[in-house]
Amino acid sequence: MAVMSGNWLKAQGSRLKGTTSSLQPPASSRFRGQTLLEYVITIVLVAAALAGMAVYAKRTLAGSWRGVADQFGHGRQFDPFTTTCLPGPC
Repeated sequence: MAVMSGNWLKAQGSRLKGTTSSLQPPASSRFRGQTLLEYVITIVLVAAALAGMAVYAKRTLAGSWRGVADQFGHGRQFDPFTTTCLPGPC
């Protein structure tokens, strides 16, 4: 069986206006389905990129807080046995 070219199929489709094949939905619904699929794929890719970036954003924020804490405490960590407090409970 020979493979039919796209031009021949278009010509046959314009010749047979008003008839639809039982194998394929009308062209308008196929295009709407393709557009919907493209939107879904785009949204999924954007969501995946944002999820991947969230890890780096959390690390950056944690590093910033760590840097501020190190400057505030001169790089020392709290030790309940050697850290002195103001009068009152520590």
